[in-house]
Amino acid sequence: MNQKLGGNMTTRSFNSVSEMVESISEDKAFNDQLREQLQRRNLVTSMVAMRTAHDVSQVQIAEEMACSQSRVSKLERGDDEDLRWKDILTYAKVLNCD
Repeated sequence: MNQKLGGNMTTRSFNSVSEMVESISEDKAFNDQLREQLQRRNLVTSMVAMRTAHDVSQVQIAEEMACSQSRVSKLERGDDEDLRWKDILTYAKVLNCD
């Protein structure tokens, strides 16, 4: 990203999207919300990667979690606002990652 400093164009690199946003946004609530969403996305991406690496289907996960396949799908998309640590731990246990 290029930043204009004192009339000169300089290039600055950032280690993350969150870091970049924090450097240009003064809205702390927005920055905190973005950081939380990015962390959630990273967690969900890791969950899906573990499941596929273990060659386990969403249906198999759902059976072990005693829920529907659509709930597992929602968890993996990060669409489930009711995501609990218990869900994450159960998901990991099904994959023998406990």
